[in-house]
Amino acid sequence: MSQERKALEQHNEAVRQERQTYATMLVALRDQLQAMQPQEPNWDDVWKSDPVGYARQRDEWREKQDKLAASNYELQRLQTLQQQEQAKNLAELVTKNRARMLDMQPAWKDHKRWEADRQRIIDYAQKPEVGYSAEEISQAYDPRAIILLDKARRFDELMAQKPKPVTTNGPRVASAGAAPRGNNALNAAQQRLAKSGSVHDAAKVFEQLLK
Repeated sequence: MSQERKALEQHNEAVRQERQTYATMLVALRDQLQAMQPQEPNWDDVWKSDPVGYARQRDEWREKQDKLAASNYELQRLQTLQQQEQAKNLAELVTKNRARMLDMQPAWKDHKRWEADRQRIIDYAQKPEVGYSAEEISQAYDPRAIILLDKARRFDELMAQKPKPVTTNGPRVASAGAAPRGNNALNAAQQRLAKSGSVHDAAKVFEQLLK
């Protein structure tokens, strides 16, 4: 299957290259025909000045117009074909990457969950500190980028909900393993150490702990 897919991709790439070469040649031909196209004569004057050659000149003019119109039509047809192919390839890419995304994030198989998270991701991505534009978001087809954005969103929301530490001016709380509050001598030693921070007061605390 992998060899068949590789052969198909090579064939499609060759077709695209041939089509691009053809389009380039068409543009060159159209530009050449436009450059060679003179201004349309005043046919009444032509009839008056050259009644015999009038029909021939009209036929030559129409032939050049037809060639120019044909080249423009063929170029437009080719461009439409290329646009249709690009749209098809994009649709296939979106379908493939959506399947990959759901494999990576199974919770999004729930349509309601996905729609809710999708809107949160869009809102988060357009925040000034993140900096994605609406156009960039609409072209985000890589599931890895979408999942990374969702993880970043969740992390920022978690950090925003984290309570800030409260600072107090009272005595420090005894560390784990310290003697219970009923030990008045230890409590007093800890309070003195908290105020002074001296080595002497620290030694007194250790003395109480060793008793």
